[in-house]
Amino acid sequence: MKKFQEFAAKMTKYDVVLDGLNIAYSTGLNKGSQVFSNILCSVISHFANQNKSILMLGRVHMTNWPRNNWNYIKENADIFLTQNISEDDPYLLYCALNSGKDTIIVTRDLMRSHTFLLKERKYKIMFKKWLDQRQWFLLTCNNQRTPIFRKPPHFTQVAQKNGEFWHVPYDPKDEGKNNKYHRTWCCVNMAGS
Repeated sequence: MKKFQEFAAKMTKYDVVLDGLNIAYSTGLNKGSQVFSNILCSVISHFANQNKSILMLGRVHMTNWPRNNWNYIKENADIFLTQNISEDDPYLLYCALNSGKDTIIVTRDLMRSHTFLLKERKYKIMFKKWLDQRQWFLLTCNNQRTPIFRKPPHFTQVAQKNGEFWHVPYDPKDEGKNNKYHRTWCCVNMAGS
């Protein structure tokens, strides 16, 4: 914890905070360090090519990954590594929140346990809303090593009023329950005629 406190005291604001192991393991746990590091390098390259400032959080054992990939990661992202047995999600959340409201978080973690820890309903809602607007999910990397993300929508996914119109998200039967974001909205004009 002391190491993180020292890091946080000097930490700059980041455009992107990466959950390094979560990204690396997105294809499964039995692929090996070459595949893991290739995936993480592809994600870092995606953001580095956009001149984004990047923080990658990971674990100490990642330093044993293939040298060429580890060097690329170190050259293109700031790094904070926790011990191999520690939880890294609280560090990720702290760094993202500390970096500002426009910071992107890349992880496939749904953060359910962290939402559960918030006792008051209003804080659970606020946390979920913040996470839904900031979190990018790595879906896959294509054959050209280009990462493909599920990005959050550019709008809040709650019932909204705009003038005399109400916009209400809903799930039609054919959309399925695996979709995190509502694609279907019912828009109703409440103006009296």
